Amino acid sequence: VLRATAVLSLGAYPAFLLLPGSVPKLGLLVVLGLVTAPWYPVAKAWLYDALPDRSGAAVAVGGLGGIAGAFVPLLLGLLAGSAGIEATMWVLLLAPVALLALTSER
Repeated sequence: VLRATAVLSLGAYPAFLLLPGSVPKLGLLVVLGLVTAPWYPVAKAWLYDALPDRSGAAVAVGGLGGIAGAFVPLLLGLLAGSAGIEATMWVLLLAPVALLALTSER
């Protein structure tokens, strides 16, 4: 699921950035929302699967990830302030690339 949706988002997101007009962009936003929706629950399920009978540890590890993830908007804002919003939007392609890299082992 993650690999397939990551590949789909690698096609839909650049199209979203490159296509002119608001109607195609809105359609691609719907597609991107549907495609990226399973990322969090599937990754969370993998965390619990990796730590069987240790749900407390999974909650703790998930909490640490949440703290680290809280800095992502700050870093993106700083990047947008220095490099511009257009460059920052292209940096967001790292998410599906990272998913493909992380799921190649499974």
